[in-house]
Amino acid sequence: MKGFGKLKFKYSDNFKIKRNHTISNIIVNQANNFFIAPNFENAQKLGYLFKLSGRFFTAFNEKLVVLTNVGLLYFDDPNKPPKKLIPIIGSEIVKIDEKKYRRKYCFEIKTLNGESYVFGTKSDEELDSWVIEFKNFKKSYERKIKNIDSAKK
Repeated sequence: MKGFGKLKFKYSDNFKIKRNHTISNIIVNQANNFFIAPNFENAQKLGYLFKLSGRFFTAFNEKLVVLTNVGLLYFDDPNKPPKKLIPIIGSEIVKIDEKKYRRKYCFEIKTLNGESYVFGTKSDEELDSWVIEFKNFKKSYERKIKNIDSAKK
């Protein structure tokens, strides 16, 4: 286990990523004990999504996205540390009308601190699977909190 702020990750020297229907191995360099990449075996969902970036000139760029028990990680490059951890607990996840960004199959994550992140998928089925996974994550978290609260009483 290695700490990354308050987060704890398990490391792997080698993991597999599926991209465009091909599976490739990524070898992780553990030199100097720097955080390079987590082991994604226990991830709730993993895949490539298109993330809206830029403020003036906006574009959708493909990112590796991992839904973990602490939030959503996304990577510019799987061989480098994650670009950002988006907290999912307390966040709102909504599908977006394609007219807003002139792109089909998008959803937005609105966090408790007012940040907003837009992601796109390649199909309606993939969009639904991500939204369902977020909702399942949220329900699971709420059940855990409820169990903790009832155990205190």
